[in-house]
Amino acid sequence: DSGLEPPSYAHPGDAGADLRAREDVTLQPGERRLVPTGVAIALPAAFSLWRFAGKHSKPVMRTVLFAWMLPPIALIIPLFQLYHATGLFDTRVGLIFAEAAVHLPLAILVLKSFFDDLPPEIAEAATLDGASEWQVFAKVSAPMIRSGITATAIIIFIFCWTEFFM
Repeated sequence: DSGLEPPSYAHPGDAGADLRAREDVTLQPGERRLVPTGVAIALPAAFSLWRFAGKHSKPVMRTVLFAWMLPPIALIIPLFQLYHATGLFDTRVGLIFAEAAVHLPLAILVLKSFFDDLPPEIAEAATLDGASEWQVFAKVSAPMIRSGITATAIIIFIFCWTEFFM
């Protein structure tokens, strides 16, 4: 044994090789939370950009668009320093945060486009009926774009999945 090959390689007769190979390709519990975390953060952000469209919404949308166009490699050094200082370096939680942050602008833009398709009169009617902004979000607007939430989750999942294999 030269000691140069990684320990995850299977050797003939190694009883744990099948178990390690299965662990490498299956999603662990933390990785299953990656897509819901990104969508759960993007959903209220997209709702607030739709519902409270005013003089500040265009600069915020430009910032979101700029963040989406920013190449992820530009974040490597600051992310490395941050993760090293906080102890998230080489952890699954750190990976979840990084992937969610990279795909968050795309999720916000996609969900905002689904919210834009809703007539604003529906939210106004719910407000007139006594619903708070949280109730307008949770009980009126979000259920109406359920298919958009699903589509966004699938898109984010596909992007995250392809980055795991790159």
